[in-house]
Amino acid sequence: MFDKNGLLILLFIFALALGWFLARFPPTVLWMRFTRRAWRQSYLRGLQFLLDDQADHSIESLVSSWEVNHDNFDLHNALANMLRRKGEVDRAIAIHTNLLSVSESAGFSPQQLRLATTELARDFIKSGLLDRAERLLINVVNNSKETEESALQLLLSIYQQESEWHKAILVAQQLHPHDRVALNDKTLMIGKLAKNIAHFYCEMASFSLKQDDFIQAEKNIASALAQNPSCARASLLEAELYFERSNEAKALEVLSRLPQQDAQLLVEALPLLEAYLQHKPSLYLDLLQRWQLEYPSADLEIAIFEVMLGMDDDNAITLLEQALRRRPTLRGLHYFIGEQEKLERLKEQGLTDISRKNIELVARLVKDVLKDKPDYQCKSCGFAGNQLHWQCPQCHQWDTIRRIRGPEGD
Repeated sequence: MFDKNGLLILLFIFALALGWFLARFPPTVLWMRFTRRAWRQSYLRGLQFLLDDQADHSIESLVSSWEVNHDNFDLHNALANMLRRKGEVDRAIAIHTNLLSVSESAGFSPQQLRLATTELARDFIKSGLLDRAERLLINVVNNSKETEESALQLLLSIYQQESEWHKAILVAQQLHPHDRVALNDKTLMIGKLAKNIAHFYCEMASFSLKQDDFIQAEKNIASALAQNPSCARASLLEAELYFERSNEAKALEVLSRLPQQDAQLLVEALPLLEAYLQHKPSLYLDLLQRWQLEYPSADLEIAIFEVMLGMDDDNAITLLEQALRRRPTLRGLHYFIGEQEKLERLKEQGLTDISRKNIELVARLVKDVLKDKPDYQCKSCGFAGNQLHWQCPQCHQWDTIRRIRGPEGD
């Protein structure tokens, strides 16, 4: 048994050891190490799930091991975005909604709060809930002192999907100043958004024309050209408007701008000209021949040939053949050898049955080749199809689709 003095010495030594230990390892440090050890276990478990290709379990483990706060906001946001890209939109919505619900207690910054709201709007857009996304984005824009370009861009995409062109114009105009480049004190390079706004006005003008509301159509066309004077689509609509008003002279004057605006769209004016100038073949032919000089095209060659045939011009076939020799295309060749009148003329010149069968075989082969060939292609993403879309269905860019040129195209 220790005596009283020995016990005091032992207690003194223990107190010294305890003091040294607490000085060396404060309680707060010990607690942090304990919690970090628990976090590491969850984190390592999440990594193990990833290595075992168990992504769902990994995500759940990582989310549960990270308490939502200011410091790990980026992790939760990144995980939700990854889920959205995988197509698991409901889970992404749940994480982003949770971020917003605890934003005040977690001490999120205003920037983090806006980012979480914007990403939740992306989730809603992905799931087709455009109205809910719109409300969130409007709230972000209205409560931000600075221009929230990402929110405005998402709003713009929503209004384009819903064909709400008035709203699309208002949003695009807010983004427009950031899209222009000053070349010097007096000139300004037109940005992509200015061209898009012109197409929004064209969409409204096209709708007004279908409703025979010529006054509103004229206003929208003027607004489109004010935004982008090189908008060939606006000129096509304006020409259609004047043709509808029986003002052919003004319509042709408008169409004279097309070669300078976009010569590739001259061919798109052919249905319009054919509908309104059939009774004036000489005028129609003169215009087509001038365009053909500026923009050689198989469709223009065919149109010239058909007008000349209608005028009983014996040189029609010869001129078409010469045009095909100068610039051979499958489209032009198929039309040329498929013309019944041309075959009859060849027959009168002593064409044998074998030669005729060969020509018919070539015509059938060319037709088969052309059957699956697209007429139009997007210059931005490569989307191809047989119809002119002013907005690409794949990359959603405006004014990027044109007719395919070359031997297999126009």
